[in-house]
Amino acid sequence: MFRLQAYILFIFGAMLSPQPAIQAQDFSPIINFPVEHFIFESATYVDANGDSIRFNLDVYYHIPANPIGIIYFFHGSGGSARLWFVKTRVEQPLLMREAVSRGFGVVSMESNNRNGKVWDNNAELDSTALQVQDNVDTEHVWRVHADSMLAKNRYSADLPLFAVGFSNGGAFTNMLALRASTFYLTHQDSIPDISHIIPFRAVAIYGAVGRFTKSMAYDLPTIFNLGINDNKAPAYPNMTNHPDWPYPPESSVEASHNLLMARGVASEFNVKPEETLQPYRFARIPGIDTTGSRMIYDALKAARGQNGQRLISEQDSLLFNPKRNSVRSVLPQQFKDFTPQIDEQLVAVYAEHLPLSDFKNNTLDFFEEHLTVTSVTQPAGGASPHTFVLEQNYPNPFNPTTTITYTLSESSIITLKIYNIRGALIRTLIDTYQNAGIHRVSWDGRDDSGKIVPSGQYYYDLQSGRFRTARKMILLQ
Repeated sequence: MFRLQAYILFIFGAMLSPQPAIQAQDFSPIINFPVEHFIFESATYVDANGDSIRFNLDVYYHIPANPIGIIYFFHGSGGSARLWFVKTRVEQPLLMREAVSRGFGVVSMESNNRNGKVWDNNAELDSTALQVQDNVDTEHVWRVHADSMLAKNRYSADLPLFAVGFSNGGAFTNMLALRASTFYLTHQDSIPDISHIIPFRAVAIYGAVGRFTKSMAYDLPTIFNLGINDNKAPAYPNMTNHPDWPYPPESSVEASHNLLMARGVASEFNVKPEETLQPYRFARIPGIDTTGSRMIYDALKAARGQNGQRLISEQDSLLFNPKRNSVRSVLPQQFKDFTPQIDEQLVAVYAEHLPLSDFKNNTLDFFEEHLTVTSVTQPAGGASPHTFVLEQNYPNPFNPTTTITYTLSESSIITLKIYNIRGALIRTLIDTYQNAGIHRVSWDGRDDSGKIVPSGQYYYDLQSGRFRTARKMILLQ
């Protein structure tokens, strides 16, 4: 993506009023819920030539009654917020529909680079990634979350937030995970401004192969989902020489997963294998029934490529890469309008670079596990898992006092500290040895000197041995 070499002015615009629920004909019938839309005005820059640049970015969302959480969806390069909903797609709308059916609210938005349609994922960042606070798109996510969704009461500040990123958006989601980590709270001396931390609880990364150096620094639960033909990331010599990267580089994503697990961070790694093509695969496309699906299957089985070779083997394996070759020319005429959806289903069978709905249960199950449990970890060496839980404070928002509940899986010295949104230490509530079990402590909204702190957002950070996690709370004086 392009990068502006210099900017003088950095102003976030206000969001325009939301439009009525969309009844667009180009939205997939798989989306069986109303979708709202508004325009977000991006940052304004003055570049080196003195030209002002601003983009109008689309945001689409659906918040059900009494949602259990909110999931933000981030598109891949060349994509857009609409692609999670449009009728030319099947896999992405299926994932969205399943999320809503489970009670999640969903939000999709554009990247700031509206022309190149890629996210500012700061690929050049080193393993500490302290420069993340300069990231344009993470600021935009914050503004959509705080200035539009929260400020307009579209959802509550108490709801847990999650993120799903695909491809380039997956690399960006990795950046969001870093920004939401307690890593930020422990580097306030190194980071000039750590306000606007986006309190994601867990993230899902789809089809994003490549360097995940930022995984070294964050402690957010992460689920990685790849197709088997995505799992071919090239070796990065500079990574294998990194002192914090002890894993072989066959798959940088799997190595990131292993690294998170070794550091006590909950993580899952799933790889979808190639499938054989079934005669009724295409019946999952709205508008194609089982008879039509069989006709498409028969046409593909009979087809030959330019080299005279079959496209589908006798054993129903794909003999070509559908990601790079459309089957439009061999489809029966009545199905040519469905070419994008048919090509997409073949890519799903081939299992390469697609936000596959096959993973929807894995991802949503993972998110549901982290609705209340902040960290479920698997120590290195294959030991049995330990549960280390920090509950949401109650009440929240609060005035004048609130109660924090946490569970220790083993006896140890623990610390429980309060930080403001800039990462400054406000109060040390506990710094002592405690036995395993459930514990509760109250905070009266005062700092270590006994002064009442102002209204605002605060973070309470719990550390016990090598386990560490934090949550957000809001004080209203």
